[in-house]
Amino acid sequence: MSNLDFDDDGLNVGDPADRRGIKSRYITLAQRQALRQFIPKADSSALEIGCGAGRLSSFIARRGYELVAIDPSFRLLQAARSRQKNISHWCQTALPSLPFRNGQFPLVLMINVLRPLLLMGRLKFASEAARVVDTGGKLLILENIRPDNKNYVCQHWLNSTFSELDLQLTKTYAFRMGRFPGILPIRQGWVPANKLRKWARFEAHVVSNLERLPGWTYTNVIFEFQRS
Repeated sequence: MSNLDFDDDGLNVGDPADRRGIKSRYITLAQRQALRQFIPKADSSALEIGCGAGRLSSFIARRGYELVAIDPSFRLLQAARSRQKNISHWCQTALPSLPFRNGQFPLVLMINVLRPLLLMGRLKFASEAARVVDTGGKLLILENIRPDNKNYVCQHWLNSTFSELDLQLTKTYAFRMGRFPGILPIRQGWVPANKLRKWARFEAHVVSNLERLPGWTYTNVIFEFQRS
């Protein structure tokens, strides 16, 4: 692992078991495929809260958005700048005091941000994201959900918190499970790279058609909120 997998406080933002980085690349691929249907191509602006080392930042920018990517970690922003050359707006700042005006962005994203806030006892800070969503704009939250587990964000909390801030939940989409069959051979590199995209589509098809989310593992879920 690189030292860029750690933030300024020494928190590991990668997966220590993914020594070859293949699992992380697969997850990024799966998340890009899932997010594509929520981020139509547009000539507009967007805010990514908690961008880390910019794992998905370039993907968002390539959808046509002038992206402002923020993170509290100077170290991770350095990594993002060095890896992602098509983004000029990187900002070291953090919830709950975003330096942006009310309703400044048509699109705001928080990708795998809420659980770290929960574990640090700062989950209430997330409500600040709603303030900068424009009228008619969207807040997209991609989060690991595990029902009835206190170490994961509760779906009811998400819906109730942001509905009180005039954001309506318009769509949810579950597309990936933490222990989905096949993740071990993917991690070990036994699945050919040219098959990963097809496998991600297959996993998304299976997971999105589950009647309810399992409690024995986490599930990647996208929540789309809109301000009317």
